[in-house]
Amino acid sequence: MAFRPLSTLSLVVALTCIASAASGKDVTPPDNAPAAVQWNAEDGKLEGAKRSSPVLFTVPGQLYDYTPRGPDWFFRNHARAGGGESPWWFSEIDRPFEHWSVLARFNWRQKELQGKHPGAPQREVEFADLGLSGDREYLVFEFWGQEFLGKSKGSFTAPAQDVNNGLQVFAIREAREHPWVLSTTRHISQGGVSLLDERWDSGNNTLSGKSAVVVGDPYVLTVHLPEGFRLESAEVGDEKVEFAGQKEIATVRVVPSATKTVQWKMKFTK
Repeated sequence: MAFRPLSTLSLVVALTCIASAASGKDVTPPDNAPAAVQWNAEDGKLEGAKRSSPVLFTVPGQLYDYTPRGPDWFFRNHARAGGGESPWWFSEIDRPFEHWSVLARFNWRQKELQGKHPGAPQREVEFADLGLSGDREYLVFEFWGQEFLGKSKGSFTAPAQDVNNGLQVFAIREAREHPWVLSTTRHISQGGVSLLDERWDSGNNTLSGKSAVVVGDPYVLTVHLPEGFRLESAEVGDEKVEFAGQKEIATVRVVPSATKTVQWKMKFTK
């Protein structure tokens, strides 16, 4: 299910998101990536820049580096290489309909370390260390791998990095008892740019909202399915829609016919 993000990042821009700049490495999705999240292979080398633009406005206190507690080989040896870069950056995104967090993990020296230590080990991330509640459940989704890491309480495990994933971007959202958006594909903030509104109607078991989409750029909404829920139907304005459900998540995909704001609605059964 994974894309291969840029292996060496030359630019850090505000947000957590911190944009990836083109290093020249192709980030075209592999052949086994699901159709719902396939991106244009001709744009492979620009994908990092596309998914981190536009830069979201931040002020001090919204974007800061984070150090996981306990010993960390990668952090001790390479976190501050070449100018003091931390491998972990954290940001909070606040919207009228939701507040969520984005945690980015960089392997700054991946290209240099290939053949020696071509990655970084998996890491346990404590929610309390991020300023989140230690006794609540959170949903974690990794953007570049398009991977749902599950529902966790107390902490989650950031997967190991290898030569193909020098950047990981985790969206962390508080778990709800009903379906709710986990991630979107337009931007690595996973909703900070495109998601304009979101509402749950418990009487009709419908999730609805608005998104800003770009002509020709495949747009995917990934939704969490709490136990017992199943996606029955989906509509996104007047666009052709593809949707699919798995055990814990569902995806709704469109290729917009114009750059515009679309209203979308999903119907669930339980």
